[in-house]
Amino acid sequence: MNAPFAFITAYLTALVSIILHESAHIAVAAGFSAGVGWVRFTPAGMSVTLENFDELMLVKKLSVLLAGPAVNFGFALMFFANPLIRNTNLLIGLFNLLPVYPLDGGRVVYVVLCRLSGGLRAVRFIMGLSRILCVVMITLGLIQLILFPFNPSLFFAGVYLHKSLRRHKTMLLVKFYGDFAKKSVLFGENLPCFD
Repeated sequence: MNAPFAFITAYLTALVSIILHESAHIAVAAGFSAGVGWVRFTPAGMSVTLENFDELMLVKKLSVLLAGPAVNFGFALMFFANPLIRNTNLLIGLFNLLPVYPLDGGRVVYVVLCRLSGGLRAVRFIMGLSRILCVVMITLGLIQLILFPFNPSLFFAGVYLHKSLRRHKTMLLVKFYGDFAKKSVLFGENLPCFD
């Protein structure tokens, strides 16, 4: 197989696997009456924002979050004889389970920590853990680039995720304080002072 054809085949396999992954999130969320806010298609695949996700019970949230990796692992088993499909789906499923926000694994950790310790602690913990793991990914990606210069994927994934952390932290904090403000208005609680 010539190199351009192999690259296009691998790219299309990854793209279809990512679309199936995100479609699983949508299907399970729809089953729980959570709407789709927006779907964004990019050259790297697809990302989805769900409406009413925060109102779901913890078990339903976890089901939605784990649906994507479950579909990838299912396809890896179904197409076990095809190494490209098997390995692509295994890698996408495992990568998405990393406890790095906004990946599925990071969202699982965040949702569980919100329940156990509250939103602000959960934001602080998941952002700190994500930052550390992104630095590890970037470092391993640099080593990978030295050993295998043709595959910069881990390095770029680490850089992209690390650069997105500030935006996601801001979104989580706005959501946290917005929920706090709603409760304060409804129940007459005092808002914290931000001097």
